[in-house]
Amino acid sequence: MEAVHHKWLRRILNKSWKDMVCNESVREQISQEKLELSVQERRLRLLEHVRRMSDEKIAKQVLYWAPEDRRRRGQPRITWQHMINRDIEKGGLSWKEAMSLTADGRDWRNCII
Repeated sequence: MEAVHHKWLRRILNKSWKDMVCNESVREQISQEKLELSVQERRLRLLEHVRRMSDEKIAKQVLYWAPEDRRRRGQPRITWQHMINRDIEKGGLSWKEAMSLTADGRDWRNCII
């Protein structure tokens, strides 16, 4: 996704890869951040909404879902909670701290931005 994003940004600036312009300078010219960071921020914003939902909602149940079937060979399945855990750890928070911060929207938004 990041490669396609940079391709589009280069097209906006009318720059080719032959111009030897690095991706960082392309993002700076358009004032864009890495796509990975914006996806991470949106995932954490969604966590705030899901955390405050009622327990009957499917989105809330997915937050705590764990696959029950026997694991096949290969890499373990990545759940939404694993992705959120990675994002939270990048911010230097624990799961419990994040869950207490999501109770108050303003504190959480200030923490993830």
